Amino acid sequence: MAVEGEGWLMPADLEAHLLRKSVGTMAGHRDRCAACSRTPLPGELLYVLESAAAVCALCRATLSGSVRDSARTERVPAGERRLAVRPLAA
Repeated sequence: MAVEGEGWLMPADLEAHLLRKSVGTMAGHRDRCAACSRTPLPGELLYVLESAAAVCALCRATLSGSVRDSARTERVPAGERRLAVRPLAA
């Protein structure tokens, strides 16, 4: 049951509020395909074109050969922070 008091929310409402707030915050920082607006999965490759637009592997297949070959690749990170990669000791 939703009960709202003077500036505070009951636990059930608080949980829903925090969930909506966190999803909204994450949505602004996500990588998206410029062609289809799909959000790629963590670990999937995004192809960054010379125009700085990023496209997914599905949309890259529809590009012409010269545009497709000139794109650089970036892997979608698994978390909000990118992981540091360090060489192992020999």
